[in-house]
Amino acid sequence: MSREIIYGINCVSEALKNSNRQIYRILSSKESSERISSILKTASASKIRIDFYDRKTLDKICSSPHHQGIAAEASEIKKWEIFEAIAAEKEPKRAMWLAADSITDPANLGSMIRSAVCLGFSAIMIAKNRSAGINATVAKVSSGAIERIRIIEVSNLNSSLLELKEKGFWIYGADVNGEEISKADLAFPLVLVIGAEGEGLRLKTSQHCDKILSIKQGSDFDSLNAAVAAAILMHSISLKINK
Repeated sequence: MSREIIYGINCVSEALKNSNRQIYRILSSKESSERISSILKTASASKIRIDFYDRKTLDKICSSPHHQGIAAEASEIKKWEIFEAIAAEKEPKRAMWLAADSITDPANLGSMIRSAVCLGFSAIMIAKNRSAGINATVAKVSSGAIERIRIIEVSNLNSSLLELKEKGFWIYGADVNGEEISKADLAFPLVLVIGAEGEGLRLKTSQHCDKILSIKQGSDFDSLNAAVAAAILMHSISLKINK
């Protein structure tokens, strides 16, 4: 099983709670804090090796200065098959999933995952060849949320959307020219598809959607950031399912 370095207080803390991850060792700055001490205590109780480094060395190991003094060497996060993710749903008829259509910016992807977890979305589908992929930057920006969502990597997003339609999911895409989310009638379970910033949804992807949704904007300014738009739409969807 391949290994990776993840970093950041929330990221490492959540990874320690994830039964689908194996943590091989913790890498800590010699300059501790209360939250880092708590992580080290948890790791020690689980008999996980702890190595201490000066901050500059930790910068090099993480390839980033944004590690907050803590990192971990861990197994890659579990990737789910569609059938596994469906079987894991506690309430399949109320499932809310997210799909990233060509989201290549790791910061956008990480932010979308963080919002998805906060708003009750339980899975995210990512195309293997048309996405930023799940890396340390995505994990850090998600603030540990990647440990709490089912990540489904697919070879072909469009064929996967069709598969989900056959299994009873409704597919909703996001586009500035769609129906306003506040006025739209939605059915569950559903998948919300977010397209690339600037380009939006690919034509074939939009053709597979049961409905295209939009956000009412207060001006004619170009458009919202992809991650912000995703968060607003997910919030509106979560309100509709909880009515």
